[in-house]
Amino acid sequence: MIDFVHQRDQMDCGPACLSMIIKYFGKDIDLHHIREISFITREGVNLLGISDAAEKLGFETFPTTLSNEQLEQNHHSLPCIIHWNQNHFVVLYKIVINRFTRKVTYKVADPAHGIVSLPKEKFNRSWHTREGKGVALFLEPTEQFDLLENNAKKGGYLKHILKYTKSFKKQIAMMLVMLLLGSCISFIFPFLTQNLIDKGVNAKNPSIIVMILLAQLTLF
Repeated sequence: MIDFVHQRDQMDCGPACLSMIIKYFGKDIDLHHIREISFITREGVNLLGISDAAEKLGFETFPTTLSNEQLEQNHHSLPCIIHWNQNHFVVLYKIVINRFTRKVTYKVADPAHGIVSLPKEKFNRSWHTREGKGVALFLEPTEQFDLLENNAKKGGYLKHILKYTKSFKKQIAMMLVMLLLGSCISFIFPFLTQNLIDKGVNAKNPSIIVMILLAQLTLF
């Protein structure tokens, strides 16, 4: 079974597919980092961008065009990333062949829609090109895959957060100042109230009462 990753937007299918492959091989690399190295454009990412990103993360990649028969013969090399409906990428992670009927079922993880099981006819409608074949990207982890994991994850999510908050540093600084000021006021207010009662009301000192009330009005 594949560890499913849902795409964040319509251009995110390629990185989401690569993330599923990475998880299948026992690693967990931040999706934002995968996006950064996949060369995403306004139209999304192409197979070359996914392949380049995978190689940077320690995979050996094998992009190819093949038939159903060739795909079934290479079932031991799954999961792989396949081109879908000419504008999308999904992960093919299992092929099931009924040993009695020879009926073939394809298990697909679509980052836009979830896990689906498709008969050959329906699978081919989305996978096949006009030549009756389909495009697939096979990936094989190398020794570099183990070495790159920590480097790829290092600061990935934190870097994204810092990069985002940097654009709002003035607003964040103002918010922190207001929080500090609010804490100070909350700390001072009980003392003003106590002095109002002790030194103003109980001592019958109108000037103290007025002074403390003015201080409270100023603070609030």
